[in-house]
Amino acid sequence: MLLLILFAGGCQSYALRGRVVEGTRSQVLVVDADDPRLAGPGAPAGIGGASVSFMLDPERAGHKSLGGSFTDADGSFQYPVDEVGAGFLEYGLGVTARAAGKSPAQDSMPMPAGDKRLLIMLAPGRDNLPRESDNPMNDIERYMPR
Repeated sequence: MLLLILFAGGCQSYALRGRVVEGTRSQVLVVDADDPRLAGPGAPAGIGGASVSFMLDPERAGHKSLGGSFTDADGSFQYPVDEVGAGFLEYGLGVTARAAGKSPAQDSMPMPAGDKRLLIMLAPGRDNLPRESDNPMNDIERYMPR
């Protein structure tokens, strides 16, 4: 029965969906799909062209980069996740969002269910997070025997 559930969950498409908006504090929130801050009158201004990247199980030694995307003109994004059971099984998710002239947002959380959205707020400021290429461990891993 468990295998059937896993197989069925793996066949359904799952995507991380959300919006990057202006905020007074940079943060990543998991909200309901009908949260008024995602769209509609009175919603914060979206940030087009922001980069949003994702990591699977960021707290574990075997974490995996899922990749990322850029937001569209109104700050919205949708990123497909091809992991078996995504949105159903319990995975950890790391999220990093960046935009020019904004302080980045970075957080780890359980991967949201399919009926949830990511609301990412970016405040004015400087990007002080290291880039993946700035991490010396990335260079060390290239030279370690496999």
